Amino acid sequence: MWTEAISFVKETTQVIDKLQSGLTHFFRVCTYNTAGVSLPSPVSDPVVVPPDSKQGKCFLKLIIIMLL
Repeated sequence: MWTEAISFVKETTQVIDKLQSGLTHFFRVCTYNTAGVSLPSPVSDPVVVPPDSKQGKCFLKLIIIMLL
C-alpha cells in the first residue's frame, strides 16, 4: 500500500521523518501542477531503517530531479 508522505515540496530535496524502524520503505514521486498529476516515478531502492532506531529519529533525504 502506498501512503503520501509529503503533500507539498517547494525544493528539490525533502526530509521525511518519523519512518517506522525495523521496516523497509520504498518511495515514488508524483508531480502536481496546472496540467494535472504525473505518473509516479519508478520505485526507489529499498530504504531499511535499522530495528534499533527509535521511531521519530529516522530520516530520509529524497533528492528530486526536475526535468524541464
